[in-house]
Amino acid sequence: MTPLFQSASDLFETVEAALDDDFTKAVIERQSPTTVPDSYLRDMRSGQVTQLTHNVDYTPENHALMGQLRAAKVKRIADDYPETEIVGDADADVCVLSWGSTWAAIHAAVQRQRRDGNKLAWIHLTHLNPLPKDFPKDTERVTCTFFYNETPPR
Repeated sequence: MTPLFQSASDLFETVEAALDDDFTKAVIERQSPTTVPDSYLRDMRSGQVTQLTHNVDYTPENHALMGQLRAAKVKRIADDYPETEIVGDADADVCVLSWGSTWAAIHAAVQRQRRDGNKLAWIHLTHLNPLPKDFPKDTERVTCTFFYNETPPR
């Protein structure tokens, strides 16, 4: 799977709006623990970024604290998740990870592969951020499924 774009490791960026059907230009919001959110125009092909807003934080220490408190609050959401159900073989070589409306298609594909003798495990998530606390971390290979606009990627 090819990511749409990847932000720098010291920044948090979210796509706010695609500006064309080909997703070649988008408005993104960028922030970090030490800066306030600002909007940018990103050319997805070249990676060029043009700042659209110039927000000023008059209390940067408060912004950092609020960011930390929000991150901790989001992380605590996982405390209320139900236990993650792993379907399939306990000794599977591959774990298929799916979410959203892909459930039926992935369920059928995993069962078909298991009937053909392939060892597979499958996890269908309902929450992606944060990931469940009991999410397996010892799987060698994880395959993620992604369907966009009801058309599978090629």
